[in-house]
Amino acid sequence: MEKSLTPQQVYDQLWSQGAAALEHGQPQIDPFITDRKHDLRRGYTLVFRPSAEIRKAIGQFLEQALFIAPEQHFYGPGEIHTTVLSIIPGSVTWQQHVRDLPRMRGIIAEECRKKKVFKIGYRGVTASPEAVMIQGYPVDDTLLRLREALRSAFNLRGVGADIDRRYKVSAAHITVMRYGAAGADWKRLLELLKANRATNFGEMQVGELELISGDWYASAESVEIVETYELQQP
Repeated sequence: MEKSLTPQQVYDQLWSQGAAALEHGQPQIDPFITDRKHDLRRGYTLVFRPSAEIRKAIGQFLEQALFIAPEQHFYGPGEIHTTVLSIIPGSVTWQQHVRDLPRMRGIIAEECRKKKVFKIGYRGVTASPEAVMIQGYPVDDTLLRLREALRSAFNLRGVGADIDRRYKVSAAHITVMRYGAAGADWKRLLELLKANRATNFGEMQVGELELISGDWYASAESVEIVETYELQQP
């Protein structure tokens, strides 16, 4: 069995690709980000939200990025999140999988009851050719064990076959910016990202998860909270 990459390995791989794209002025421009009404991709995602203190720290970083590249797409304070698992991955065929959602919700509730609250720290930024992200580092393996327990339970009960179709989630990042327009000062943006590669955005305790439905970008105007799940207190 192929060994999963650590969060740091994921972030370093992304940075290698993303920094090179910006250095050469060739990031991948998202064709839907400025015309989301015509983007039919939808999905269901299990997420948790950063604390107010972490949102504030991220906002201060994004103010600098907005000054350099105002034409790009920035996630709002109520939109930023960390994905635990894409329960029904975003696609134009999402409705074909909704029939499994009631069983999946039951499995999520069952597994969350078994897992304790956990801590996560957000330190540094990374980038892919498509987006800018804040790096998240769980303090222990609770998040990893929850993901694996969900995958195992879904597989055992014959649901969630598409969960890892795009890629297997192993990191705990927050996507905060996407490239939506050409012609920006990419090298200046790259310098800002380099200057924040080790910025400490704070640490928090995660005690509640949300199952949300929404568009590809989890836009505020599209997201609905389907259910919330409490983790065990220590």
